[in-house]
This record gives sequence, structure tokens and C-alpha cells, in this order.
Amino acid sequence: EMAFGSDISEKENVTVNAAADNALLVISDDSNSNDIFIIKEDGTSIADGALTSTGADLAEYYNSLSGYDYSSGTVVCAAPSKEAIRRCSREYDANVVGIVPTAPGLVMGHSQGDVLVALAGRVPTFFDNRNGEVKPGDLLTTAPNGLAMKQTQAGATIGKALENSTGKSSIIVFVAAGWDSPNSLTKED
Repeated sequence: EMAFGSDISEKENVTVNAAADNALLVISDDSNSNDIFIIKEDGTSIADGALTSTGADLAEYYNSLSGYDYSSGTVVCAAPSKEAIRRCSREYDANVVGIVPTAPGLVMGHSQGDVLVALAGRVPTFFDNRNGEVKPGDLLTTAPNGLAMKQTQAGATIGKALENSTGKSSIIVFVAAGWDSPNSLTKED
């Protein structure tokens, strides 16, 4: 017996099969004979349409070095000589990986690490204004203590600010780790 938030098995033109064709669950639209959602025995999920989540980022589990605080909003880097992450500890750290998320929309690597890291999408991020306040579109880089700061020179980038930082200790960041120069961008005011 399967239970759903709003009992989908009572919807018109929808069939729920507990097992069929190497699948654990198949939800079908009887009006056009299409499978809407399938969960296979190996865990593969197939959806005919968009999967929607309240989260706005893609995250993955990573092993972490002990002794660091990995609160949501912390900027993390690859640990040298380790297969793990650590809190970023310096400006323009080329080992930047991502940001610890609050509530990711999609999580990969279940049980393959102890800390979630957002690799893309929108994430609240702790901010240091040592290089000045930011406005939407400004590039961000790493700062000591797992913080982000305004990028003022070419180097490692953690992403782009999506809001002003005036009077805030954290801002929403579009995560896009890479290498860039703030001078290479053209912005409209």
C-alpha cells in the first residue's frame, strides 16, 4: 500500500502501479498512455516533465576535515592533499568548491560524505565587506573564515551577488565557481 500527500491514486485518468517492468513505482496518465513518473529498482527516477522543489540550488555531499564550522552560508574549498573539503581560509583561494546550502533543491551523492555543498544555484552566503559593498551582478571570491567578498581583481570566483550587501552579514549568491576578472564584465546601471 502506498500513500501520497494528496491521494494521487484517486485522480481521474491516473494509475499507480507498485511494480512493473523493473520498476518499483510507475505513475501513468491513462488518457494518453504515458508514464508520468517511474522509480526503477536501481533507484533511477524518470519524470515526464519538470521536477519542482522549494530549494534553488544543486548540492552534493562531500567528506570534510574536522575542526571547522560548516554552517549554512559557509564558503568551502578543496583540502590540499585530502579527498575532502574545508572552510576557505584566504582571499582568492583557487581551491574554492562551493557554499554550504540551507535547503538544496536537488541533492546528489547521498551518504557519500558528511557536508552538503551547493555547486550551482542561489544560496544565502556569509559576506565580508573588506573590499566594499556589493550590488547585484558583482563577482564574489573567497575571504578568510569561510566568507565571500567582492572580487576586485582577476582570480578565483565563487559566484555573483544577487542582492545588495548594505547592512547585511549574508547575501544571496548565484554559485558559479571558476576564474574571472571583474574588469572583463560590462554592466548596465
